[in-house]
Amino acid sequence: MYLFDGETVKNVQLSITDVLRKDKTIEFAYLFGSRATGGAAEGSDWDVAVFYRNDRKVSRWRRFYLEAKLSRMLGAEVQVTVLNDLGSPLFPFEIISKGILLIDRNPERRLVFETREIAAYHDWQYFQNRRVTSSPSPPSLNTRCTRPVTHTPCQRRVRVDKTKRL
Repeated sequence: MYLFDGETVKNVQLSITDVLRKDKTIEFAYLFGSRATGGAAEGSDWDVAVFYRNDRKVSRWRRFYLEAKLSRMLGAEVQVTVLNDLGSPLFPFEIISKGILLIDRNPERRLVFETREIAAYHDWQYFQNRRVTSSPSPPSLNTRCTRPVTHTPCQRRVRVDKTKRL
């Protein structure tokens, strides 16, 4: 593999876009990673994210075929990510926020996808930050908790008033 200059990168983007346009089931696609942000080093692969029209799980063979087709055309390694199958909100957010949109056959669907993923990322980030900053670290299993009883997760005692009935 070799390092592409800025002019060549634009030409490669156009070539990738031409291949993606031939597959009518791809609704939108992004170039992301170091090639999109300008931080590519020698040997960097090309990262392409695609969203297929059908929301059902996309066959891995379909992804492998597209990777092979693009890799053969470019003479460089291409990694294809299927946006329909991602679980974590972090990865789609990175693709949306830093990637380059290559094709967009359905702008309304893309905007719904982007809005949903950005909202999921911010929800995840809020709870992640809250968990990291506010939760006390759990005590070791081999040591006895020395903190006051009012703190969790140490030996929490619950007093039951047996005189009250429900």
